[in-house]
Amino acid sequence: MVFHMHYENSDNPYADRKRQIGLWEEQASDVIAYTWEILTKAREIMSLGIRAKDALHLTCAVRANADFFITTDRKLLNKTVGQIAIVNPIDFLRGYLNEN
Repeated sequence: MVFHMHYENSDNPYADRKRQIGLWEEQASDVIAYTWEILTKAREIMSLGIRAKDALHLTCAVRANADFFITTDRKLLNKTVGQIAIVNPIDFLRGYLNEN
């Protein structure tokens, strides 16, 4: 997902956020490149009322076999994408802490 994040981050108007995301990019272990399969799946997810960039993020997370998509975006939290659990950070941590 680094490729998409790099492109999106280059558009970020906030220097501090841009720098922090850049630091995160250096830590990424998986790179998901755009393919027609990715774009087709993103369009399918967009048909659920999810914005284009969010649909690409979700599609890349599914492609990377992520178990969770962690977000604070309330619009996304109210959506269901069958291949991945969309959760907020607090609920994710509660679940993680309860398992350990």
